[in-house]
Amino acid sequence: MITLKDNLLRLKNSLNKAKELGVDPKKVASSASLIDYKEKRKEHYHNVIKSCFRSLKEEFEKTGVGGIGFKSNLNNIERSYLNGEIDKAIENNEKILNSVQGLDEISKINGDLNVELRANIPLEIKKEIEEDFKEIKKCFGAGCYRSVMVLCGRILEIALHRKYYDATGVDILEKSPGIGLGNLIAKLKEKDVRLDPGITQQVHLVNQIRVFSVHKKKEEFNPSKEQCHAMILYTMDILSKLF
Repeated sequence: MITLKDNLLRLKNSLNKAKELGVDPKKVASSASLIDYKEKRKEHYHNVIKSCFRSLKEEFEKTGVGGIGFKSNLNNIERSYLNGEIDKAIENNEKILNSVQGLDEISKINGDLNVELRANIPLEIKKEIEEDFKEIKKCFGAGCYRSVMVLCGRILEIALHRKYYDATGVDILEKSPGIGLGNLIAKLKEKDVRLDPGITQQVHLVNQIRVFSVHKKKEEFNPSKEQCHAMILYTMDILSKLF
């Protein structure tokens, strides 16, 4: 498995080679003659560097590893290289390598999140829930567990609002924009929408932990990775049972 650090080291070696060969990114021939060995080598390392940038960006989009600072630094390195400032690109890449210790471990943590969104979600809310789920994966991968709890609660709010609308034809958000998960469940019961008792308990549990994550309490609440993983599983299970 190629890790984040592997790609950064590969980028470092390729940038050094590009400097040694005198690569000018603005003038690299895309189809250098096969007999022009020097130009073909320049083209090769130029393509390797582009491949490294692409792989690193894909890793960031998938896991959110390193946060916004990592993405910003990576963009600066790419910009320097494309402007022909290879020394600057090498210097910045060295800085990002020095700060990368531990980032591969975060990426591996994200790999533990073997959860997929399988519920038959109504089209009207599907895109919004999918975007929140992508954000959950990024936050989980970056170790931002309280943020994951908040997003789990948000997904359930979206789903229960939709369930209420399906049952009544009324958008409860218009009348009660700040209604909580507990009150939503009570409103559904009033409309004879029967939820499995297990779902109700799961929703209350996710909501309780979400409240502890959002609101200031006497004691700071820092959910563990295992608690966070469990909340994600609960949330996905609730969605599957609701839809």
